[in-house]
Amino acid sequence: RWLKLFDEHPFTKELAIGVVDVHSHRLETVDEAAEGIRKGLKYVSADRLLPHPDCGLKTRTVEESLDKCRIVVEAAKKVRAEIGSRAVPVQA
Repeated sequence: RWLKLFDEHPFTKELAIGVVDVHSHRLETVDEAAEGIRKGLKYVSADRLLPHPDCGLKTRTVEESLDKCRIVVEAAKKVRAEIGSRAVPVQA
């Protein structure tokens, strides 16, 4: 909902967008996280969109945290391949 504000007020800075839920033990799929990135790209250009977990990972185990971060990285790679982005590649 809040992303619609960018239609009226274009965002000119970098924007970190949460694409995995840190309050859940459930691991999102890469496709689910990629969809979150695609939604963000409707409002912010690829060179300014920074995919992230939706908050800190303190409440998750180390294994869950690493898995969620890997999902974000793989989702970013997937979307970059789809759009042919020249954004700096992410290192897993």
